[in-house]
Amino acid sequence: MLDFGVDFNQAAANDNKPTQQMLDRQLLRAAEFDESEKIIDLIRRGADKNARHINNDTPLIIAAREGHEKTVRLLLRQNVDMHARNHQDEDAITAARAGGNETIARRIAEKIEKQKEAAAQKQRDMLAPITEGSARDIPTLSLPQGIRRKKPPAPR
Repeated sequence: MLDFGVDFNQAAANDNKPTQQMLDRQLLRAAEFDESEKIIDLIRRGADKNARHINNDTPLIIAAREGHEKTVRLLLRQNVDMHARNHQDEDAITAARAGGNETIARRIAEKIEKQKEAAAQKQRDMLAPITEGSARDIPTLSLPQGIRRKKPPAPR
């Protein structure tokens, strides 16, 4: 825990309630050691699922590099930031490949692709009523009785 900079005196000063910083550091450590149950508990208790380590690693980057498939799947279900980069400009896919974990790299890439497809579909669904409607679907404005529409001037 000291490796992640946990300050136990800080918790004692805070009536033994863990601070945000402590929860985040515990989450990063749990990701490193493939402690899925602990990760779920920490996120429920308020840990930032996109917490950053001193070198800007996120729990997903750490788990991907270490080859912890179960933890990676859990974090992906939590909708963590899959595009986050550390100080070495590594994202989770790059970290997984650097650790020799091609299966994890593919899983993350597939999740990113599914997310892109879902966003594109949502955009298409939002535009569908505009592009698929016919002229009959467009409401027309009617003038009150007795008022006539002026004819446009004839072109010269």
